[in-house]
Amino acid sequence: MNWEEACQILGISVTSTASEMRAQYLYKAQLLHPDKTIGLPENIRQKAEEELKRINASYSVLSDPRNNFQGQPPKLSVYPKQIRFKDLRPGEKKTTIIEIKSVGGEYTKFWMDDSPASWLKVTEAKSTTNNPLPLEVTIEATGFGKRAECSLPIRLENEKTKTKDETALKIELQGSPAGATNFADFFSHRANSGNGSQSHRLPVLIGVCGRSCSGKGVVTESLASSNSCVLLLQSDYYFHERSSCTYKGYSCWEHIDCIDFDRLVRDVDSLRKGNGIIIQTPSWRSQVKVQISSEDLRSKKLIIVEGFLVFAVKQLVDLFDYKIFVDASDETILHRRTIRDGVKKFNYIHNVVIPASKEYEHIQKGSADVIIDGEKPKADVVYDVYHFLQQKLSGTGCRIGQSPWKVHPGDLVQDSEWHPIDFGDLKDWVKREKRNLDNGSILTGNTFRYRKILRTGIYETRLSTQCKPRIRRYTREST
Repeated sequence: MNWEEACQILGISVTSTASEMRAQYLYKAQLLHPDKTIGLPENIRQKAEEELKRINASYSVLSDPRNNFQGQPPKLSVYPKQIRFKDLRPGEKKTTIIEIKSVGGEYTKFWMDDSPASWLKVTEAKSTTNNPLPLEVTIEATGFGKRAECSLPIRLENEKTKTKDETALKIELQGSPAGATNFADFFSHRANSGNGSQSHRLPVLIGVCGRSCSGKGVVTESLASSNSCVLLLQSDYYFHERSSCTYKGYSCWEHIDCIDFDRLVRDVDSLRKGNGIIIQTPSWRSQVKVQISSEDLRSKKLIIVEGFLVFAVKQLVDLFDYKIFVDASDETILHRRTIRDGVKKFNYIHNVVIPASKEYEHIQKGSADVIIDGEKPKADVVYDVYHFLQQKLSGTGCRIGQSPWKVHPGDLVQDSEWHPIDFGDLKDWVKREKRNLDNGSILTGNTFRYRKILRTGIYETRLSTQCKPRIRRYTREST
């Protein structure tokens, strides 16, 4: 097992600090501890034990400085993974920025094609540090009335060890709708033509897709909770009352037939035109009926449709202005879903969720405008999506902000050596309030929230991202 594989098992970045590695290790080891599987079937206990062994082995690799990734071959990180220039008329130019980082071992040579196609060129390359990487590269596309695509090759080499890493960024060029000069004009045209009585601009429609537990929910909930101008519509509202699908002998909820896509397409099309809808959710959900009026839509600038299969139906895909796919590996999905649903569901997750969702992965990725790496820490995944949307929405008048909180899992009292809050008076307060915490109370202060997640038994701290990471003055003053 190498450094990168060990980081993947723990679900952390290869550049994570020692304290971040230990925090994630403690978090996962606690979930899979034998005490948590007492009373479960023997086969499930064995699988939990095997997974715990993998967690321990990966942490052993990361705990040894000799395994540090600097001794590994060079490795590239390119964001975004795919670029699509939309609505370019002949002669019109558009630019976007590519972020290139080194996330592996040492390198001695960096190379990138500065003119991979006649309609595409690199106009600026700016290093954000004193080193060649990380690099912000500005590329410019020129419309010529036709659809086109090309690959932008990028390579990183270590000439001493004769190792290298290379990738080819896929870039597409699409023509503009008739009568529109850019996305903002097209957007205004759609707003004015969708309903003759409307004088306000209709919301931008964003599709966010990804396999189960890929991280798409983290992204959409962050957007919706931090911006009052965002309306979040989840495909989970459109499950049929009962599932008639089976997969490998299991009653399955992961199949495309489990969702009423005809109704979902109709509702999304209505919202796109500025009309209200009434959502009748399955009876097994706590909220049975959801009503969204046309008046509600007047305050919304962004409508996000989120779900694990929303890019699998062409009629729905065609309604989105932009499409984001959050990607994660089978191993990550298995681990996250097991944490969410419990070890008792391990067989269902392994035998149904993973292979069933894999069947739609290729076609859904192909429909996306950008593919986000869901293997990263939550804060990085959210940042990547915000960065993409801020670029794409710059001409529409729609402004979005990030959540002012950053989440740190772990016990404030017990994990003192790594937790961001590490002074005694606050810990004494937490100890005194432990009974209330265990009953669901939340401790609040001027820059933090501290609580226990009753479903998982895990403690978490939310720290304000508006404060510097090393600030040590956290008080119990009201916010």
